[in-house]
Amino acid sequence: MHPRDTTPDAHRAQIEIWRAMSPARRVRLAIEMSERAREIAIAGVMAREPGISHEAARLRVLRQIFGETLFEAAYGSRGES
Repeated sequence: MHPRDTTPDAHRAQIEIWRAMSPARRVRLAIEMSERAREIAIAGVMAREPGISHEAARLRVLRQIFGETLFEAAYGSRGES
C-alpha cells in the first residue's frame, strides 16, 4: 500500500532507495526525521500559543510524547506552565 500523496511509481522508487541504504544510514535518516517531526510539533505549539518560549514548547511536546509519568520522572516539575 502506497501513501495517498505519492504515486505508486514514486513510492516504489523510494522503497528501492531505502533498501539500498546501509543500516547505519537508515538509522541516521530515522533520527533526522524524528528530530524534524519534533521541531514541527514545537513550531505548532508556538504558533498556537504566541509568547511561549521555544524551551517551554519543547517541554510541552516531550510531555505529549513521553506521557505524564515518564516525563515527570525525567524532568520533574520543569515544563509546568
